[in-house]
Amino acid sequence: MKKTLMWIGLVCVVIACLLSFVFASSSGRIHEVNIVIDSMAFVTDTNILSVEEGDTIRLIIHNDDAGMTHAFEIEELNLRVDNIHYSEVVSADINVNDLPNQLNYTCRHHSLMEGTIFLTQ
Repeated sequence: MKKTLMWIGLVCVVIACLLSFVFASSSGRIHEVNIVIDSMAFVTDTNILSVEEGDTIRLIIHNDDAGMTHAFEIEELNLRVDNIHYSEVVSADINVNDLPNQLNYTCRHHSLMEGTIFLTQ
Protein backbone atom coordinates (compact mmCIF):
# COMPACT_ATOMS: atom_id res chain seq x y z
CA MET A 1 0.00 0.00 0.00
CA LYS A 2 2.79 2.44 0.93
CA LYS A 3 4.64 1.59 -2.29
CA THR A 4 1.53 2.24 -4.37
CA LEU A 5 0.96 5.61 -2.72
CA MET A 6 4.61 6.49 -3.29
CA TRP A 7 4.32 5.69 -7.01
CA ILE A 8 1.08 7.63 -7.33
CA GLY A 9 2.74 10.62 -5.66
CA LEU A 10 5.75 10.35 -7.97
CA VAL A 11 3.53 10.18 -11.06
CA CYS A 12 1.60 13.26 -9.87
CA VAL A 13 4.84 15.21 -9.40
CA VAL A 14 6.06 14.25 -12.89
CA ILE A 15 2.74 15.26 -14.46
CA ALA A 16 2.76 18.59 -12.59
CA CYS A 17 6.32 19.30 -13.77
CA LEU A 18 5.43 18.50 -17.38
CA LEU A 19 2.32 20.69 -17.26
CA SER A 20 4.22 23.60 -15.73
CA PHE A 21 6.85 23.27 -18.47
CA VAL A 22 4.21 23.26 -21.22
CA PHE A 23 2.38 26.29 -19.83
CA ALA A 24 5.58 28.18 -18.98
CA SER A 25 7.07 27.70 -22.41
CA SER A 26 3.90 28.92 -24.11
CA SER A 27 3.58 32.08 -22.03
CA GLY A 28 7.20 33.27 -21.75
CA ARG A 29 10.25 32.70 -19.63
CA ILE A 30 10.32 32.04 -15.90
CA HIS A 31 12.86 34.09 -13.93
CA GLU A 32 13.63 32.59 -10.52
CA VAL A 33 14.79 35.00 -7.84
CA ASN A 34 16.01 33.52 -4.55
CA ILE A 35 15.49 35.76 -1.55
CA VAL A 36 17.04 34.59 1.71
CA ILE A 37 15.99 36.11 5.03
CA ASP A 38 18.96 36.13 7.38
CA SER A 39 19.93 38.33 10.33
CA MET A 40 16.86 40.54 9.91
CA ALA A 41 17.71 41.30 6.26
CA PHE A 42 16.74 40.18 2.75
CA VAL A 43 19.63 38.80 0.71
CA THR A 44 18.98 38.08 -2.97
CA ASP A 45 20.90 36.43 -5.78
CA THR A 46 19.87 39.21 -8.17
CA ASN A 47 18.06 42.51 -7.98
CA ILE A 48 18.02 43.36 -11.72
CA LEU A 49 15.98 41.31 -14.19
CA SER A 50 15.66 41.70 -17.93
CA VAL A 51 12.05 40.70 -18.63
CA GLU A 52 9.58 40.72 -21.49
CA GLU A 53 5.80 40.85 -21.66
CA GLY A 54 4.43 37.40 -20.82
CA ASP A 55 7.35 36.36 -18.61
CA THR A 56 6.89 35.19 -15.03
CA ILE A 57 8.97 36.11 -12.00
CA ARG A 58 9.12 33.30 -9.44
CA LEU A 59 10.15 34.56 -6.02
CA ILE A 60 11.57 31.79 -3.81
CA ILE A 61 11.79 33.03 -0.24
CA HIS A 62 13.92 31.13 2.32
CA ASN A 63 13.73 32.04 6.00
CA ASP A 64 17.19 31.27 7.42
CA ASP A 65 16.74 33.66 10.37
CA ALA A 66 16.89 31.28 13.35
CA GLY A 67 14.01 31.65 15.76
CA MET A 68 12.31 34.41 13.75
CA THR A 69 9.05 34.51 11.83
CA HIS A 70 8.88 36.93 8.92
CA ALA A 71 6.44 38.03 6.24
CA PHE A 72 6.92 39.18 2.66
CA GLU A 73 4.90 41.88 0.95
CA ILE A 74 4.86 43.76 -2.35
CA GLU A 75 2.24 46.37 -1.61
CA GLU A 76 1.78 47.59 -5.21
CA LEU A 77 0.79 44.07 -6.29
CA ASN A 78 -1.22 43.26 -3.18
CA LEU A 79 1.09 40.26 -2.70
CA ARG A 80 1.40 39.06 0.89
CA VAL A 81 2.96 35.97 2.41
CA ASP A 82 2.50 35.98 6.18
CA ASN A 83 4.23 33.95 8.87
CA ILE A 84 7.21 32.46 7.11
CA HIS A 85 8.74 30.41 9.91
CA TYR A 86 12.42 29.61 10.39
CA SER A 87 13.71 27.08 7.79
CA GLU A 88 10.54 27.43 5.71
CA VAL A 89 10.67 28.06 1.96
CA VAL A 90 7.74 29.65 0.11
CA SER A 91 7.30 30.85 -3.45
CA ALA A 92 5.12 33.27 -5.35
CA ASP A 93 4.74 33.79 -9.09
CA ILE A 94 4.27 37.24 -10.61
CA ASN A 95 3.21 37.83 -14.21
CA VAL A 96 5.33 40.52 -15.85
CA ASN A 97 2.45 42.06 -17.83
CA ASP A 98 1.93 45.70 -16.82
CA LEU A 99 4.41 45.68 -13.93
CA PRO A 100 6.17 48.83 -12.75
CA ASN A 101 9.93 49.24 -13.37
CA GLN A 102 10.70 48.12 -9.83
CA LEU A 103 9.22 45.83 -7.23
CA ASN A 104 9.68 47.07 -3.67
CA TYR A 105 9.24 44.44 -0.98
CA THR A 106 9.19 44.54 2.81
CA CYS A 107 8.68 42.34 5.84
CA ARG A 108 5.27 43.16 7.28
CA HIS A 109 6.53 42.30 10.78
CA HIS A 110 9.80 44.27 10.62
CA SER A 111 9.47 47.53 8.68
CA LEU A 112 13.25 48.09 8.43
CA MET A 113 13.57 44.96 6.28
CA GLU A 114 13.14 45.94 2.65
CA GLY A 115 14.48 45.29 -0.83
CA THR A 116 13.94 46.10 -4.51
CA ILE A 117 13.99 44.18 -7.77
CA PHE A 118 14.53 46.41 -10.83
CA LEU A 119 12.89 45.29 -14.08
CA THR A 120 14.35 46.18 -17.48
CA GLN A 121 12.90 45.44 -20.90
